[in-house]
Amino acid sequence: MIAVWKEWAGEKLNESEWLSLLDLAQRESAEEDALVRGDLPVPPPPVSGHPRVTPPPPAPRHKVPDTPPPRPSTELDDRFGPWLARQLRRSGLTQSDLAMELGLTRAAVSAWVTGRAEPRSEVRRQVAKVLGGVQQFAPLERWKTGAAVLIGVSEYTHLPSVPSIKNNLSALTEVALTGLGIPHSNVHTVENPTSAAQVHEKIDLAMEAADPVSGGLFIYYAGHGWTDPRNGRLLLGLVESNQHKTWTAMEFDRLREQIADSPVGSRLLVLDSCYSGAALDTLSAGLSSASRIEGTYVMTSSNATNASRAPQGDHFTTFSGEIIRSLTDGIQGGPRVIDTDTLFRHVRASCEEQGWPVPSRQIGRDGDRVELMSNRWGQP
Repeated sequence: MIAVWKEWAGEKLNESEWLSLLDLAQRESAEEDALVRGDLPVPPPPVSGHPRVTPPPPAPRHKVPDTPPPRPSTELDDRFGPWLARQLRRSGLTQSDLAMELGLTRAAVSAWVTGRAEPRSEVRRQVAKVLGGVQQFAPLERWKTGAAVLIGVSEYTHLPSVPSIKNNLSALTEVALTGLGIPHSNVHTVENPTSAAQVHEKIDLAMEAADPVSGGLFIYYAGHGWTDPRNGRLLLGLVESNQHKTWTAMEFDRLREQIADSPVGSRLLVLDSCYSGAALDTLSAGLSSASRIEGTYVMTSSNATNASRAPQGDHFTTFSGEIIRSLTDGIQGGPRVIDTDTLFRHVRASCEEQGWPVPSRQIGRDGDRVELMSNRWGQP
């Protein structure tokens, strides 16, 4: 079945071709089941006195057949329910999800799965399109075994509040769950932390949950940032932080050390704060040398000497908003799969074009090749 979807991925099929594709998929699925059981489907007796005609083998898969293959035989039609159940499991959809996509009740889909009913031809075609779309935009394996920690500080006791950061956090949580496809239990959202310990504890949980070989680690922070006047090190604001009392902030160096100790090989760190580029100098020795497999990619909303933008009344902060739109709407003219460097280059170009602070980056051993998610440009 998977081979069938891969064969026709991206093709524009007409009505009869979609239906033929679904019928072919059902036949293949039934044949696979028969091989596993060690037997073959038993044909039903002739209908209306006419001898049963065995369908010819499927047409070669290198192109769409000129004429649709014969309708599947009765015993294969009866297997629509088990076939649909398998495809729902493979795609990660529930019966309720499919029902919602089709504009039907869950009871209708349940009846198909259990074999109590079968959809009409036009509904089968809609089922094929839904499942085909899920296959096209399925999460990458890396993030199915990955984890994320999303930190946002929008309210402060001694510093100006930044309401748009709350929206950043909500949107990126949705991207992590439905775009990257990270399991819900592995996505940790830390809103308005009052202590650095709250952040470090969640990062520990994420590092333990992510598979060190196949998984990825995504760390995001948005909030006020400033540099320590004594050494130029980056400080990240917490709810009760005071710029005149450095000990009230979260030291980025401690965050860097924790991430550098992670066994997870593919890591993306995004910092949306003023002077966030100050983090890059301290990252060189730690993160680059500690990177494993595909490495680490760091994006910052500004360089070490510039403030970042969070205009009053905007829904998102400027830098995070560009990231969110690039991932949710896609990148025009971009590759089929957006990787870390494609995302950064697009965001940087957009910021430069509009005269906003120019983001910075740092790459640790092939970190620019870490794939994130399918490019959704032009898709509904």
